[in-house]
Amino acid sequence: MPGKSVWDVFEAERESLIPYVSSFDGFHAFPAPVSKSCLIRLNRNRYSVDARAVGRPVEIRAYADRLESCQDGQISEKQARSIKYQMTIAKLPLAKELEEFDFEAGDVNETLIRELAKGDFLDLQRNLALIGDET
Repeated sequence: MPGKSVWDVFEAERESLIPYVSSFDGFHAFPAPVSKSCLIRLNRNRYSVDARAVGRPVEIRAYADRLESCQDGQISEKQARSIKYQMTIAKLPLAKELEEFDFEAGDVNETLIRELAKGDFLDLQRNLALIGDET
């Protein structure tokens, strides 16, 4: 439809579209070499695969929430890659924004925390360790 944006066309056709109730399960597939230590690389991260994959062709399927490595047409490994899933299995408390934090509730140095929140220690390539209980 000349002269109309994609959004305009979508709005015009919205009523006639059939709702898609399932989750989108698309993936990006690509071949990946497997290191001698049974690792593949994806976006600067390393993921382990079955030792039988070393030296053999492996296809990686990158979904939004997981990775699958396929060998000889069969899925050999599935790994979750969502932060939500990793946080759930780590059993960490829910994340809070700094503005929501109650500095009066405990013995916390508010000035120091706000300084650390700026992230300058990252630019200096310095580590940060916060140790304490979850209260």
